[in-house]
Amino acid sequence: MAARQILLAAAATAVLIGTIDAAAQSPRRPQPPPGWQAIESDIEADRAGKAEAPLQIPPALVSEVRLAEQVGAQVVAARAAPAELSDAARAALKTAEGADGRWTAVPPRPDSTDRDRYRIALVYLDPAAGFTAVNGGSARVDENGRFQWVERQPGHYSMRTRMQGVPFAHILSNEDLALLELPKVPDWLGLYRDTSDSVTRAINRGRALNHVGESRLALESLLSARSERPDAERLAFELAYAFNAIGKHERAIEVATESLSRRDNDYLTCRELGYAYFHSSRLEDAAKTYARCLTIWPDGEREIKAEVAVNLAGVYKGLGAAQQCRQWLDQAFEWSSSGSRQRSQLERMRQDADACAR
Repeated sequence: MAARQILLAAAATAVLIGTIDAAAQSPRRPQPPPGWQAIESDIEADRAGKAEAPLQIPPALVSEVRLAEQVGAQVVAARAAPAELSDAARAALKTAEGADGRWTAVPPRPDSTDRDRYRIALVYLDPAAGFTAVNGGSARVDENGRFQWVERQPGHYSMRTRMQGVPFAHILSNEDLALLELPKVPDWLGLYRDTSDSVTRAINRGRALNHVGESRLALESLLSARSERPDAERLAFELAYAFNAIGKHERAIEVATESLSRRDNDYLTCRELGYAYFHSSRLEDAAKTYARCLTIWPDGEREIKAEVAVNLAGVYKGLGAAQQCRQWLDQAFEWSSSGSRQRSQLERMRQDADACAR
């Protein structure tokens, strides 16, 4: 299961979309317990840095982007802790699908040597790969806010990349599309439309939103799917993950427990249950659940098993059981790949005399 960590908080035509990054994704999993060194991928670390970066916005777009920033800040805060949203933020949440199937202009990175160059990309939801961007080339914005090509992607090939992160982008208007001579809906886009049944489509959308870290938005699709077919494949995992991500751990426990009573070999949902128990301070239940997960985890996914073992070690640390904590750190090290970043981090943890101290 790929890591899925689009905040689409829109005002006028400004919208937050994912960073375009073609690098490989690491498996999604719960974070290690507080105080532990997280085994994070380079992409995730890079994503965190980009989210804090200042934006370079042309004068013609400043007003709409400033409003979107205000709305977006409230949505981001609500993701961190349940809170009341303003009417504008609540309306923005309802526009989450606004970038799907639309051409966008992504602002340059703050460290870019060309601060006026935007990446032009078409955003769409691939049922299999999640939110994806097709590179259209690069353009500049003149003093009147009109986009002009700097370099256009050749028509005989295309570059598609999976999306991550939450920087701003500008959804191109019909006028923008005309200036850039871009089709409103490319002929090939129909090939990527999700033609599955309504429940599967809802799960696919929830999965894609979970992947880019927008679990509040994912819940609408996932709960809709649950009302139609509560035992649908992959639904319990996505729903439990979404509830965990927004801090509703009791709801995650409810969903995961009910699902595991029917599918006792669902190791991904099992992991979400362990995570929910840990963050509900039910450490004994978390230890039993993570141990159960490891007994049903596929042998071919040793690195992900290593991550679960790290979480189990963290649970035993919380219980004050230093010996069991050390045993699971050693097991995680054994499951990690030789020469990997994960193994080097685990080695440092094993060498830390206080790693398992309460």
